[in-house]
Amino acid sequence: MFFHETDDFLVVANLRCGHTSMASAFGIEPHRFMEANPDNWTYRLKDSKSKIKVVVVRNPWDRLQSAMNFSTDRTVISEHSVPYLNKLNSLESEKRTLGGQGQLCFRFEDYFIINFHKLSEYIPIDDKSVVTNAESSEKDLDRMFEFWSPEELYDEDKSYLEIMRRQPEISVSVFKNFYK
Repeated sequence: MFFHETDDFLVVANLRCGHTSMASAFGIEPHRFMEANPDNWTYRLKDSKSKIKVVVVRNPWDRLQSAMNFSTDRTVISEHSVPYLNKLNSLESEKRTLGGQGQLCFRFEDYFIINFHKLSEYIPIDDKSVVTNAESSEKDLDRMFEFWSPEELYDEDKSYLEIMRRQPEISVSVFKNFYK
């Protein structure tokens, strides 16, 4: 897990989402695996005062396939594929009470994204990175469902598609200003 925050800039790259390369680009050690739990970092992202916030986003099916290609150890696969997109997509920025209408929730959308498949445009891929070039396929579904339920994976996929549609990608030139 890579989570780096300054006054100007915050960037998050989860496990199997380029965290090793991101850490190398910034000259920082990646954080420990326990940090990968979205409960440990999504609210830090939301509450951050950084001017620009960026999250690397990867298709959840490919991410799980990458974890399965990376290791045969069930614990490692689970740690490297913890679902996070549904949690990110459901963060609320605020709740407002409208006269007699109850509370209205506004989604937290104050961040840019980097599409994982374009990561090499933003940063060099580190020599220590284990590149799996994983793309999921239907033949792998039974094995995938050993780690995450169909509901969890389909919810992650729905959130992934919504985030990709809704959130703006940070430009390569703007991003490179922060890690040089």
